[in-house]
Amino acid sequence: MKNLLRAALLSLSLLGMPCTALAVCNIQAIAFGETRNATLATDDCIDNNINGHQYYYDYYEFSASSGQQIAIANSSPVIDPDLLLINPDGTTRYDDDGGGGLNARIPASGFLTLTQTGSYHIIASSAVPQQTGAYTLVLTLNAPPPPSGKPTIEFYNIDLKHYFITAEQAEATAIDNGAAGAGWVRTGFSYDVAANQQAAQFKATAANPVCRFYAPFPGPNSHFYTVDAAECTAVKTDPGWRYEGIAYYIQPPAFGTCPAGTQPIYRVYNNRFQYNDSNHRFITNPATFLQMGNAAGRWKAS
Repeated sequence: MKNLLRAALLSLSLLGMPCTALAVCNIQAIAFGETRNATLATDDCIDNNINGHQYYYDYYEFSASSGQQIAIANSSPVIDPDLLLINPDGTTRYDDDGGGGLNARIPASGFLTLTQTGSYHIIASSAVPQQTGAYTLVLTLNAPPPPSGKPTIEFYNIDLKHYFITAEQAEATAIDNGAAGAGWVRTGFSYDVAANQQAAQFKATAANPVCRFYAPFPGPNSHFYTVDAAECTAVKTDPGWRYEGIAYYIQPPAFGTCPAGTQPIYRVYNNRFQYNDSNHRFITNPATFLQMGNAAGRWKAS
């Protein structure tokens, strides 16, 4: 087992302090969730340590923010792996067998809460001088689990020819019982959202609030939803629409692309503004979206 003095001297050398003589090393980027299968070899970075021994190591870099929780593991069936984590300010954390047996882990269990924002460095090495062989390095981010989804429920009014969607089961039941008037039937279309009470947790995964509006009769007698903050602000200034609050939370697209693990929500408009009869539909089925968007004189993509 290496002592902590050897690890500390290694970190100082990497920061440019003349404690030991090191070979020129390439910095390899590593991302959260990545597993790196690599090999310590004689042409790797070399730590000519002050303790009189020579060690081979690989040098990795990742960016992180204060408050994030991470874990780093280095395991191998053929070498005695160790780990050194160098913080942005140069302070370090070292481990040899914290993961049990011949497994290095930072921290030994659970997750390490970072206190700095910036570039972090990982030194993957061996506790045995000049030892070579394969190892597996894993960098894990303890991301908060996404909240359980809440299904929306879509209705269609056979008389008004309007669509309406809600994530509130009580409201849907009331519509079933005639609270919104006659003619409303469930369509069976649905998608999952995060409910209001899950907002704080869901925001950690970059979800945005969805604004809900209502234009009462004798106007359109219709609801409208938007996740676009600028559009929400603009509609709030329209006297024909009443802001009803945040309906739920969803993740908005980034440059037209939905985040991994999510599905697009398409919006179509009935193109009846001139008749004071505006209505929108929000759907996830692309075939239905195209069919409605191509319906001449009626619906269009919005």
